[in-house]
Amino acid sequence: MPRRVVITGTGVISALADSSQGLHNALCQGRNGWGSIERFDTEEIACQLGGEIKDFSPNTYLGNKNFRPLDRISQLSASAAQQALSNSGWSEQMREKAEVGLVLGTMFSSVHTIAEFDRRAITLGPRAVKPLDFANTVINAASGQTAIWHNLRGINSTVANGIASGLQALCYAADLIRCGQSTALLAGGAEELAFEAVYGFSRAGLLPPKDEPHPIPFDARRNGFIPSEGAAFLMLEEAEAARVRGASVLAEIRGYSTAFNSPRKKTDQTATIKRALQGALTDAELPADSIQVISASA
Repeated sequence: MPRRVVITGTGVISALADSSQGLHNALCQGRNGWGSIERFDTEEIACQLGGEIKDFSPNTYLGNKNFRPLDRISQLSASAAQQALSNSGWSEQMREKAEVGLVLGTMFSSVHTIAEFDRRAITLGPRAVKPLDFANTVINAASGQTAIWHNLRGINSTVANGIASGLQALCYAADLIRCGQSTALLAGGAEELAFEAVYGFSRAGLLPPKDEPHPIPFDARRNGFIPSEGAAFLMLEEAEAARVRGASVLAEIRGYSTAFNSPRKKTDQTATIKRALQGALTDAELPADSIQVISASA
């Protein structure tokens, strides 16, 4: 029988709040984290708004240590992971005795580090590049750096599946526990607000125009989305293992499903969504009338 998967801890760093409770309160109040982007020049970008985390400092969450090996997305990831580990009771001593893994979902990971490394090498020559940056010029850099920082010696994987990367990471991690390959995994997503990513979205026509900067979701007039940054993790554990160690269970992952709607085929997108919903209900062995909340991405 598949093992049950429970959630025993949470951690989040976002433009709205840097705690799970703070984020929940902000969402209930209808707040958003948008503001003028200050980290880079937005003159060439259609939309100058972004969910930028102002005054972020990893020292607040990780103490006074050497952060030079970690670029921004790795710092965000390591900080959110620290929250989830502390929230779930996985101390440093426990992680020395038992393996905890990590599954991180990201669209671009260290795209700014990658671009800056290449720019310096091309414009100033190979001698001008920063050796510490080289380790972060791969898409799994954030998951690797976070695992090193927190001594996460279990499974380490990076999932890159567009805007669904974080959710897909949760699904993959849950499957690893359900099939017995792991008993404890941090799973979630991380993304930094980088010029290269935002510029790409702008050139693709995915951001709102300057004269109409606010998005209009679930509407025929939809004009794009506001790019943001942050990191969030859930501590997933096999239910019996969590019970044995006396962990507090916050929720259970009962099931999931994915479905794909090819843009080359003019099919009704709602039919694809319906297939995903039905698949998740079947996987969870739940009737449709048992669902109380649907959180829909726009």
